[in-house]
Amino acid sequence: MVVPKTNQILSNPNWQRGATVLLRHEHDRQLWCAIPVTCIDNTPSLAVFRISAGVEWLAPHSPSGNRRAKVWEKEWTLKAIPWTTHDVTYLVPRELHFGLGIFAKPESAEIQFFYVNCQDPIKQSKWGYETMDRELDVVLKNCEGEAILKDPGDFRRAVSRNTISPEMAARILEDTRFSLKMIKRPAWKKLALSYASEAVECIPNFEDVLKTVGLPNDIKLALAQNARELPCN
Repeated sequence: MVVPKTNQILSNPNWQRGATVLLRHEHDRQLWCAIPVTCIDNTPSLAVFRISAGVEWLAPHSPSGNRRAKVWEKEWTLKAIPWTTHDVTYLVPRELHFGLGIFAKPESAEIQFFYVNCQDPIKQSKWGYETMDRELDVVLKNCEGEAILKDPGDFRRAVSRNTISPEMAARILEDTRFSLKMIKRPAWKKLALSYASEAVECIPNFEDVLKTVGLPNDIKLALAQNARELPCN
């Protein structure tokens, strides 16, 4: 099944499948990163979207621009760079501190691994989805495979510097343990693989977001600083 591209949104405001919307991360009330995504499904309990290989996104970097920024740093800049590795289908349960990612080869749709991204509970805005990455991630070769922690040192450092409060850290770890149990449930696995099998019509971009739902001023400014011009809304 191909998810058709559309610039229409529903008034509730649940977007139609194929709509290009924005995944936006905010840290200390400032833009941390942003990426155009394709809406696959949007229900009261679950947000499902695709990050397409090749999509341009705004990634947090050190002020010098020579490395990726860390959440405990006080200053960062945003660089427009391509998402170069995989197509990623994210299933994000609302109210929980994680999103489940299914990483697939863009040329064949062959699934490479599963990924639990620890983050703030997702919220919906007029632009798309709002959250914030919380450093800790889990990689699984398959649903039944060994869970490998990614960046636990960065997570501990963010907690030690109080970028992540001890209370939030405890909730993140609790939800992460729940996610690993959930992935192994046959019904959930079937649902995740079904969403991952859906194709999207094209790679989204910021211009598509502008046409569909508009762009907030901080993203317009970041794109301008990256020598990008956007058409008038």
